[in-house]
This record gives sequence, C-alpha cells and structure tokens, in this order.
Amino acid sequence: MFHLNGGAGLATLRKDGFASLDAVQGIGEILTKRLKGAKGSLRINFKTTYGWLKVEVLDADGKVLPGYGKDDCDILQGDSIDQVVTWGERKELPANTDPIRLHFLMKDVSLYSFTAGDAVQVIDDEPTEPILAVLCTFEGDPPKQATDKLPEDGIQDILFHGYVQVDDEPENAAFGEQSVEINFKTFRPINKLELGGTAELGTGFTLAAMVKSKDNKHARLFSNYDCCGPVNTSELVFDCDPQGKFVAGLRLFCKGISVESEPLNFADGKYHHVAVTYDDGLVRFYLDGREVGGTRLPGGTPVLLKGNLLVGEDAELGSKEQFTGHMDDILVLGRALSADEIKVLREKGAEAFFKEHPNHP
Repeated sequence: MFHLNGGAGLATLRKDGFASLDAVQGIGEILTKRLKGAKGSLRINFKTTYGWLKVEVLDADGKVLPGYGKDDCDILQGDSIDQVVTWGERKELPANTDPIRLHFLMKDVSLYSFTAGDAVQVIDDEPTEPILAVLCTFEGDPPKQATDKLPEDGIQDILFHGYVQVDDEPENAAFGEQSVEINFKTFRPINKLELGGTAELGTGFTLAAMVKSKDNKHARLFSNYDCCGPVNTSELVFDCDPQGKFVAGLRLFCKGISVESEPLNFADGKYHHVAVTYDDGLVRFYLDGREVGGTRLPGGTPVLLKGNLLVGEDAELGSKEQFTGHMDDILVLGRALSADEIKVLREKGAEAFFKEHPNHP
C-alpha cells in the first residue's frame, strides 16, 4: 500500500516582480524610447539595499528638460512598488513637452516597472543616427589640406603629417584630376594622413582606397598601431604587399587577430583598388573589385580603437612599413559594403558611387 503525502502552500511574488533591470556594480543607466502621452506622476516599482535611484526627464532629442535633471531629482532609496518620483517641488511630469524620454540612473538597484499615466504610448520608429563616413577624393583641395566628401555624419578633420601633399596632375589621379602623394624623406620620418573621428568602427565597416605604389614594398594602408609589441585588440592594421612576399597580398589585424588574403601579385606600378569589409566578424578582402579571400573573426562586440586611423604609416615614428606613392578615393565607412557595391566603387570611383547611392547607410 502506498501512502501519498500532500499539502497546500502559498507562494507570493511582488507586483511586476517577474523580471527586473539591475545595477549591481557601479552606476547603471537606462534610456527609454520616446514616450507619447506621458503625464501626471511618474511612479516606480524598485528596491535598493544600499544604493539609490534618480530619474531625468528628456525631450525627444535627448536634452534634459529644465528642472528635471539628475541634480533636481530627489534621491530614491528603499523598497516600494508604487513610489512617486519628485524633482523638488515638481511632483508630476512636464505637461508642455510631448514626447519625452526617461533617463534612469541607478546604483545597487533593482527596477521592476514604472508607470507614467494611463495613456502613454511607446514610439518605436526611433530616428537613426548617421553612420561613420569619411571620403577623401582630393578634388578641389589645396596642396596641404583635404576635405571629407561625406559630411552626413559630421565633417571629419583630415590632417597631413610630414611629406604628404595633394597632387593636381590629372595623370596621377585614379579618378578625377587630383590625388594625394605620400613619400618618405629621411628628414621627415612621419608621412601619413590622419582621418579624424575613425576610432569607433562599430560592428561593421569598410576600408578602401585606390593605391599606386612607387616601390612595390610592403606598406601600411590604414593603421593605428603604436609599434609596441603585438597588435592588440584596440589597434587595427590593414596593409598590403604588392609582391606577395612579406604577406600574401592583403592583410588585416583586427581584435588582435591577423587575417590574410589569397596569394596576390599587383606590383606593376599601376593603380589598384584595395578594400576590406568587416561584418560582425566576417572579413572579406577585395582587389580591383574581385573578392580575394576572407574568414570569420569573433563578432558580437564593436571594433573600438584607441586612436584615429592613419593612412600610409603606423602611429609611431618609423619607415619600415611606410607607403610611398599615390592614393585616391580613400574611404572609411561604418558598414560592410557588398561585393557588388565594391565592384561599382572600383569601376566608377567613389564620387560616382555615392551619387548613385545617396542613401548609402
């Protein structure tokens, strides 16, 4: 005979306590999407042990509304399922701004939920930020200055270091009438361009240029390597060897890992279009519009560098990997172009490509 023992029990769960957003180390931040129709008091369900919570109210563009900043907010501590947030004498959300965003700042806090009136709606169509885009075609530029031809994300500064100058001889240009000449001089060991605003490449990018090497030696195309030990995870190098001796042809150092193209030889003193794309870990190399190898690196995290990309040399003094010759259509783009797009870029030039693709991001 079997005897079954049973009993009744009761389990309790706090209101909206199925999940929480937690800040357990340091100060955590949460920025909501745009909220339409938020009004009345802002009420939160939260719990702190030794920590605190504050809330800022922002306009749709992310600017703090006067009187609703973090310094105005009364600090929130303790444990409550229905705590009203106040900003000094202000006990309700601003009535004359719609939509708004809420910016939570938390330390050692569990945030379970919040309410901002019965009619609040979340606006999902968030405006997109323009992607990183830097293009140097050198058309119309003076001898010691280049302009960014893709200003949608803001105009990046292009700095010339050492023996670098714009060449206005049409026969030396790949497209148009002007190019840039980079040469090595013993009395000027720094010879390169610096592309401002290129330290944050994100989870996808394209590096490309029209390149005509004068000496056909192994050379840096894009780099922020400081020449101290192995290339680390906050450094990037994209270099080439037209003779295929030192490296197979094209090489990328990214996230501390070296990747090479298939064996190549383009040491003929002519212009060649070289490119590498990175798409959340997937690397592809291109020579003159043709895919010439690639592999997969660890993805998931953005490529963040400790300094801007330089064209023609590394970040420190030295001439071992100095590029010598002409370049044109130097491009850094915050997304990986497709094989077809790379082919058009090579055949028609960057200026024509972006006129045909005005919505390139």
